Amino acid sequence: MKWEKNLIVFCLGFVIGIAFAYSFQNMNPVLFSAIGLAAIVFLVFLIISLKQHNKYQYVPRKFLNPAWIAGAFAIAILVFIFHNRLPEKNHISYFAEYRPKRTITLEGVVVDEPSIQRDKTTIRLRPYLVEKDGEKYEVAGNGKVEIYIYPDNKYYGQLYYCDKFRVTGDLIKPRPAENPGGFDYANFLRSTNIYAQMFVRGEDSEIQKIGKVNGNPVVKFALKLKEKMLLTIRKTMPYPESAFLGGVTLGLRYGIRKMYLTEEADTLIEDEFKWSGVNHVLAVSGLHVTIITVMFWGIFVLLKLPRKVYPFIIIFFLLLFTIITGARPSTIRASIMNSIILATYAITKSGLRSSIITGIAAAAALILIFTPRVITEASFTLSFGAVLSLVLI
Repeated sequence: MKWEKNLIVFCLGFVIGIAFAYSFQNMNPVLFSAIGLAAIVFLVFLIISLKQHNKYQYVPRKFLNPAWIAGAFAIAILVFIFHNRLPEKNHISYFAEYRPKRTITLEGVVVDEPSIQRDKTTIRLRPYLVEKDGEKYEVAGNGKVEIYIYPDNKYYGQLYYCDKFRVTGDLIKPRPAENPGGFDYANFLRSTNIYAQMFVRGEDSEIQKIGKVNGNPVVKFALKLKEKMLLTIRKTMPYPESAFLGGVTLGLRYGIRKMYLTEEADTLIEDEFKWSGVNHVLAVSGLHVTIITVMFWGIFVLLKLPRKVYPFIIIFFLLLFTIITGARPSTIRASIMNSIILATYAITKSGLRSSIITGIAAAAALILIFTPRVITEASFTLSFGAVLSLVLI
């Protein structure tokens, strides 16, 4: 269909625009702002030009595809400039330092499921209040802080989604890449809206639970379902088989870390997986999302449900699976990609191959609209490249 081709071309131009903006983000701010202004002017001209008039059209049809690419390119630059703007006053990033000279007290809410491991608990806190040097500040924006709680603190493993608490410690700003071409950890965290870190060790008084808020009901339902599934696995299977099944189905790969297969063994279980080349099966990724999609697809086709109904039921199950497995970037990307493919297949009369290609393009653009910095992550380019290659070949 014509609109599908236009959408694919538009998404291609958008991805190219994000890649260009990221590559030249460190250029002179005045020049970069001038490019953004030129993009706005061009976009307005393009919208006016594409309007059909009584006798003629400003842009000939043979130039429509380049026009779509150029328009998407302009929008991508504007999106990147918006995400790359300076944080607002009292944003959490302003309170963090590379070498903190004083402790800071935060009050906030746990916005994700905590990752409880044997050596630490990782919590993502959205702060709403900062206390520094006796002064209190209301935090602006949606920036998050990643907090590491160690076993010597009584709240290790005791904080959950929607809990409100106070925590005192050094608010550390993640360091960017120090060598050219090196891994930029600060940029990696910023792509998930994390701007600071805090390490909590020792004294119990550093953390104080102060209440609970009402969270997203779908998230709460998914986490409760995950808890019941994990309890069932542990009751019905011995260790370490239960840890392996939890890693494959629920993404709980930390269950086998630093553990031996038997008391007499001298190698770790995770090392056995690495050396045999199958360590990736423990990480929930796009493969697992696709398996679930195909499984439910087959079930609903056998039940002969209408084509316009069952894809949206599968999308709901994918949403639950994404939340249950910790909403990792790879799972989110795969779920968005599969959901758009399913919706395209349900709404239009296109074939499955055409729906997949359209869904891949739309998913890439949609993800980059909200998190444009993931364009540099290998997992982003490899996941989309691999699926697109499989479909085309």
